[in-house]
Amino acid sequence: MKWVAVAGTVAVVAAAAMWWSRSPSPEDAGRVTDASPGASSQAMAAQVPASSTMTAAQIEVETKVMQERQQEAAKELEKQPGLKPIVGPIKERPSFVSALEWQMLKGVSQQAGDPDRELTRLVNFLRFNKQLELWEGMSQSPDKARRKELADQLIGELPVRITQGEMDLTEAKRILTGLLNDAEPDAQARGKRAAAETARLASTADAVAAATQGRSP
Repeated sequence: MKWVAVAGTVAVVAAAAMWWSRSPSPEDAGRVTDASPGASSQAMAAQVPASSTMTAAQIEVETKVMQERQQEAAKELEKQPGLKPIVGPIKERPSFVSALEWQMLKGVSQQAGDPDRELTRLVNFLRFNKQLELWEGMSQSPDKARRKELADQLIGELPVRITQGEMDLTEAKRILTGLLNDAEPDAQARGKRAAAETARLASTADAVAAATQGRSP
């Protein structure tokens, strides 16, 4: 499988839409791990109510409204950029999740063996990617302390993303390299931390591979 970094505020949901449209096998039921840049707009357009009486202009307006709501949800994280992972079942829609995203993620999670656990995973994956996008958008921000705080949090979550099967070691290392520039401004300290974090990611990936082999018939 080709692994790519999720781009766009609703790319995770776009992946869910693409996944939802096919018939999943029991092994990958409920798993949303891959997304293609540009797919989010297609996914949202597909959610516009289909009607023979709707004109192209009306569909365009509906799609624009949905995009605005997606952006509003994404901006919620700007108010609380260091939002921590959610633990336990999620019963109400978090403010950083749009109504469309919530509807789709709940639908996908219902196809998993443990819907509550899967919904929490999907919401946390969406939060992680929105925070990663927020950090990328802060590249020119003079607020170095804020960028460092967010980079530190994202680095700390990379092993979880590997454990959850949402990215592989290569992708995690690529993201780590960028984050370290803000997390460790000092070049010498950055080199030492890079080695330590890379080893931690490799150890996590090895553990996942061993567990996967152990489950194989």
